[in-house]
Amino acid sequence: MTERIQGTVLDADGRPYVAASVWFPNQKLPLNVPFLLDTGSDRTILSREALIASGIGSFSGTRHRTEDLQVYGSAIRLQVQLATFGFRTETHRLFYDVEVCIPPDEFLEQGLPSLLGRDLLNRWRLLLDYRARVFRVDAHTWDARTALDR
Repeated sequence: MTERIQGTVLDADGRPYVAASVWFPNQKLPLNVPFLLDTGSDRTILSREALIASGIGSFSGTRHRTEDLQVYGSAIRLQVQLATFGFRTETHRLFYDVEVCIPPDEFLEQGLPSLLGRDLLNRWRLLLDYRARVFRVDAHTWDARTALDR
């Protein structure tokens, strides 16, 4: 069984984005974040800009681990936080537990997007036809699924 993910769009430059709701532990309301699909990224990265816009800003003072990764063209140390990602389909909301990476503050000025990496994309099938401007995402697996209220 597959579920078609809603909220997919090609931007003016033809880059594929998908809308996600992101919950961190002890957070009642989700962050609503557009993610650029990046099939070249092993990990999902939430931009520092998205955290600041949400009012969270920083995880300093909370338990988190760090990881050194090659990101945005250079080796950097990222914070790693467990988060739950939610995506809408026509009839359900699909949930995925993901270790999301958060870049340091110095990347804020660069205006870099949040990236959805292969840690999540490998659970989906992507169809991208630039000529027809068709972009479709079908989920094959998920960690949890709930019916949408009608």
